[in-house]
Amino acid sequence: LERLDLSHNGLRTLHPMAFRGSAALELLLLPHNQLTDLPDPSFLLSLRHLNVSGNALVALPRLHPPLETLD
Repeated sequence: LERLDLSHNGLRTLHPMAFRGSAALELLLLPHNQLTDLPDPSFLLSLRHLNVSGNALVALPRLHPPLETLD
């Protein structure tokens, strides 16, 4: 799995293990949900693009490696 689009799903939380086993994930789209925080994404080593716009996030976890795009 390299791309995942969960836009406009009314998500309020993400389980801390939600993306375990998704080491090849490069693009994660989570815009326009109701998220207030994100689980630690440190195991998403291939993640390059993250979109969390339109959520109620108060902080972002440290992202490794740095992203090419963050919206």
